[in-house]
Amino acid sequence: MELQEHLDAFADAGVRVIAVTPEPVEVIAAFTERHGVSFPVLSDAGSVVINEYGILNTEVPEDHRLYGMPFPGAYLVDADGRITQKHFNTNYRVRESAEMVIRGDLGEWYDPEGYPAASGGAVVSASLGSRELKPFSRVEVLVRIDLPDGQHAYGEPVPEGLVATSVAVTGPEELRAEAPVMPSTRPLFVEGVGEELQVFEGDIHIRVPISYRAAEAPDGGDTVPIGIEVRYQACDELVCFLPAEERLTLNAPLGGHLRPERD
Repeated sequence: MELQEHLDAFADAGVRVIAVTPEPVEVIAAFTERHGVSFPVLSDAGSVVINEYGILNTEVPEDHRLYGMPFPGAYLVDADGRITQKHFNTNYRVRESAEMVIRGDLGEWYDPEGYPAASGGAVVSASLGSRELKPFSRVEVLVRIDLPDGQHAYGEPVPEGLVATSVAVTGPEELRAEAPVMPSTRPLFVEGVGEELQVFEGDIHIRVPISYRAAEAPDGGDTVPIGIEVRYQACDELVCFLPAEERLTLNAPLGGHLRPERD
């Protein structure tokens, strides 16, 4: 189970994991014992707490076997009991991955060694923010542009003749890619343009949230091909280089997912 697999990483970040579900106590007990779950899983009988928080999944009809389930999601609560971040999805099968919470909310980057990866040379590389792509689990494609010292690349907006940094992720029909999450820029007055522009410097880390909404990989295989197109234009104090475009293919291993089972 994904949360169980990442308990040490959460603990290292000072986070305690607690799950809440409308499932009966006996279903939870059987599930946690079967899968070795060691963090608390609380039963919200009748979805009382779920209703109080206003997260009851209203897209599930009352006569459906899943009625009473919340919209899938998570709250990040600080030591004073304040909600500092939350994630919820309208599709009841889509879940935020543990890696997205650890890296996105807690600001942890990671060493990509051992993760599915692709490289476009010395400057551009990409990796999956998880060791596998689990069906309906929301993870990230992590793109890195390593600029040499003294160089910068442009953020939006740019005047005609310059190219802003961009990332596009494509794949099979079942792959959903969201808008890239870009790092912060800083203002820089560009003499040759005569105006202040927004620029990235150093190692540029870009996150693209994705989810794969099928239980099987394309063509009966065991990996999902993810296409990544990166565009940028590097400049230094004296010159702007020609725009660069890198196309990468990241083959993500398709994993499985678990859910409680009713008798």
